[in-house]
Amino acid sequence: MSSLTTDVLLKIDSNLKNNAEAIFSKFGYDFDTAIKMFLRHTVYDGSLPFSMKDEIPNEETLAAMKEAECLINDPKAKTYNSFQEIIDEINTEIEAPK
Repeated sequence: MSSLTTDVLLKIDSNLKNNAEAIFSKFGYDFDTAIKMFLRHTVYDGSLPFSMKDEIPNEETLAAMKEAECLINDPKAKTYNSFQEIIDEINTEIEAPK
């Protein structure tokens, strides 16, 4: 291990830091040591030292996903060639007399 060190400035929510420090101290570690352990373990394993899980979508997201799937499979659904084309259509609708 190299004897060269570097400073790392980490900005995090103070409540998060305080809560984490309380947990680390239960195991006899200070904040710096716990962060170093995290980094060493990450490098040693070549991955994060915890599992990453997909978020379970809420009802609104599930509905939007279902709607998107329906639009993808609907040959009559309007499509656009660019984002600008969408903006132009919206502006035309806004400016249209009612």
